[in-house]
Amino acid sequence: MAAEAPCLEPKRKVQYFELAARSYLARCNSPRMPFRWMINPYRGCEFGCKYCYARYTHEFMEMRDPDEFERKIYAKSFDAGRLLREIARRHYLRISMTVTTVDRDLARLLEPMAPRPDLRLAAVCELSDAGFKVVVGCSPVMPLINDSEQSLDAVARDAAAAGAHRLWANVLFLKPSAYQVFLPFLEERFPELVRKYRERYARVAYLRGSYPEMIQQRVEKIRKLHGLDRPSEAREPELWPQVRQMGLFGE
Repeated sequence: MAAEAPCLEPKRKVQYFELAARSYLARCNSPRMPFRWMINPYRGCEFGCKYCYARYTHEFMEMRDPDEFERKIYAKSFDAGRLLREIARRHYLRISMTVTTVDRDLARLLEPMAPRPDLRLAAVCELSDAGFKVVVGCSPVMPLINDSEQSLDAVARDAAAAGAHRLWANVLFLKPSAYQVFLPFLEERFPELVRKYRERYARVAYLRGSYPEMIQQRVEKIRKLHGLDRPSEAREPELWPQVRQMGLFGE
């Protein structure tokens, strides 16, 4: 059965290259994201998500064929568990897991080679049980695909059951490298949506105005309903720098 799996043949075409790196941490400057530091363990990704904004990273290496992003992966090697534990001892740490939908069939269309939603939620549960604060990101929220209240509520419900601490969401944005992959995908799988997406994304990468505001209001309501709006924990990390009280007064 494994030999006959439809994802096996594409995986045979994937090449992995070791990428020399001075650091696994990268600063996130986007105000759209709810974090400021992130771990980027690789460039390129075999998951093949049709909406992926990270496709532009291959352009820095003059690799402009969209297929190369999914076929040539530049990976950094490190002990992820030990790196996360050490960070948690010194800093406030949350781990964010993307779950765009809990509909397995829709997930397979949008993210052909990515782990199933139930496997991602199982990872949320495992991380939560290990003591990590886990945040689930329902991102991207795609108009008329996974943006219904029912769809978002299902993600929140299962995230809460898995022990997630918070929920966040962002509306789909399409930079040129992602647009050239996402639009043909729509033409094949959601032809009835092509005209609407072209009208909204042909000239801009980011949607503005009433739609993203409506989605954030919807997510806020759902977040509160499932208790996924918990405040940050006040407890300091084990090795958080301590300032001696006497030193505060110059004594």
